Amino acid sequence: MTLAAIALAGFPAAGPQPGAPAAMQVSGSHSADVKFSWVGSYYAARAQGASAVLPQADPKLDPPGVGHSLAEVAVQAAGQQQVVEVGWTVDSAEGDLLPHLFVFAWVNGQGLGYDCCGYVQTGHSWAPGDHVRPGVSARYGIRQQDGRWWISYQGRRIGYYPDSLWRGRFVHARVSQAFGEVASNGPTGTQMIDGRTDREIRNFRLLGARTPAATFYAPKSRATYRMGRHGRRWFYLGGH
Repeated sequence: MTLAAIALAGFPAAGPQPGAPAAMQVSGSHSADVKFSWVGSYYAARAQGASAVLPQADPKLDPPGVGHSLAEVAVQAAGQQQVVEVGWTVDSAEGDLLPHLFVFAWVNGQGLGYDCCGYVQTGHSWAPGDHVRPGVSARYGIRQQDGRWWISYQGRRIGYYPDSLWRGRFVHARVSQAFGEVASNGPTGTQMIDGRTDREIRNFRLLGARTPAATFYAPKSRATYRMGRHGRRWFYLGGH
């Protein structure tokens, strides 16, 4: 998940190292053997939130039913320990191998769980756990306002995490990210996005701040997951 992704990118912080936080989130009988790969970007700036347009897909998991493949937007405090995330995931823990909308949060480096544990649903059009449409792109967003971290999908607020979860100490982002993630114990078979390498995360925006230069990251040892062309607010990613 997010904590690991920034640690992989080399952002100086004291949080958990790659693989450790996310390992408890994967499904399947061989979860201890699951390895993680990330392709993404992060932006170090104080902001009220972030959003990006993510490509939605129904990636193949190899072996089936183990691990996950996802894309997301996340905001974090400077020390990596406080995080809010929104995105889509394909994970057999969701009950099928179709893409689902998800939310997730971390408090003091501890994951609260998918779609629960402090999250408050307010919208009627979309909710965490809903299927999203593969083959199209959608805007995912997070915004701090009125004592809450609001989650939005396609420009509509769907719910929030209250600041009280963090005792009011996480009220702005210091680091914001957009990335794809694969967790699998197969060799390289699980697809990131849809397996192609020309899928685009685009139109990344910081809220209440000027978007600085991005730092991009991709695995060095697993070239099958890679970043393609990229610019200040967009990049191509994918592979299997």
